[in-house]
Amino acid sequence: MPPLQNTKFKLALAFYKRLIEIIDALNLYPLIMTSKMIPKVSVIMPCYNHASYLAESIESILGQSFGDLELIVVDDCSSDGSRDIINNFTKTDSRVVPVFHKINGGEAKSRNDALRLANGAFIGFCDSDDIWEKDKLDQQINYFELNPSIGALHSDSIIIDEKSEQTGVRFSTHFQQEKIMEGDLFLRLCLTNFINVPTVLLRKNCLSDAGFFEEGFTYLTDWIYWAKVASKNQFGYITSPLARYRIHTGSTMHDSKGYLKSRIMGHKFLLERFEDIPPKIRSKMLYSIGVSYLDLNDIPEAQNYLWKSVYFDRWNLKGIYRLITSLSIKPGYGLFR
Repeated sequence: MPPLQNTKFKLALAFYKRLIEIIDALNLYPLIMTSKMIPKVSVIMPCYNHASYLAESIESILGQSFGDLELIVVDDCSSDGSRDIINNFTKTDSRVVPVFHKINGGEAKSRNDALRLANGAFIGFCDSDDIWEKDKLDQQINYFELNPSIGALHSDSIIIDEKSEQTGVRFSTHFQQEKIMEGDLFLRLCLTNFINVPTVLLRKNCLSDAGFFEEGFTYLTDWIYWAKVASKNQFGYITSPLARYRIHTGSTMHDSKGYLKSRIMGHKFLLERFEDIPPKIRSKMLYSIGVSYLDLNDIPEAQNYLWKSVYFDRWNLKGIYRLITSLSIKPGYGLFR
């Protein structure tokens, strides 16, 4: 390139970078975004009867210091005024893309419908009762730029209550018992979930590997999805909390019986989907299914899967012990009698 053209190119690039800095600093994206512009990040937000928390969740997305985004909010036939809240935001910020279901289809379908509309090179997730920290996207986009081999990224989060008050507990305290939170997480995710939905940001090309969320599950669809993503992609991890995860009386995690059933379905799905899971990991998954059936008081199915667990790993002492003790269990033992 001739010296004069090279100088002009450098000046143009510097001007462009400075312009982006000004737009970010003044949060001008709501004013300049149009339907023809392609955002860098698409944020997926399913909503069902979360009117009490919805506005705060939406504001945490639209108020990001990194504003080059679209927020796809899918209302799953709410009856509590959530639709009106979403419509009000669409009037003031063109980055909000509303989708309204006429029939309740579940959380997985809501996320899938949003994924089909997503235009961004990156996909983020935030449920309608959770909150993003203001610099979440800034930190994560910067991480991706420095780590081009990473396909997905998650972080720690702060647990809050119904009043948005911090409980003093982090997500990692209760759910992230794994010492290794980054790299190849597939086999660990085959055993249990330790990735918090509102902290995740992934490259859109991960969708070609993972596809969509499994709509046949009532709960834990995120766990199965992260496992599918991890089967082909490396995960990164940021230790600082980049989101606030709300636990309240309406949280689905309070349905223990439903969670056990979904956990059984999840392990069975992964075992069938990924035939190359190593025997020892397969044994642990089968053991988990067996214990879940014990808690559901389905003794025959429990014994069936505990037998399989021992078959794949004859040194699975927990499986052997549970299998032996289950032989003397009478009906009514489980958590749900």
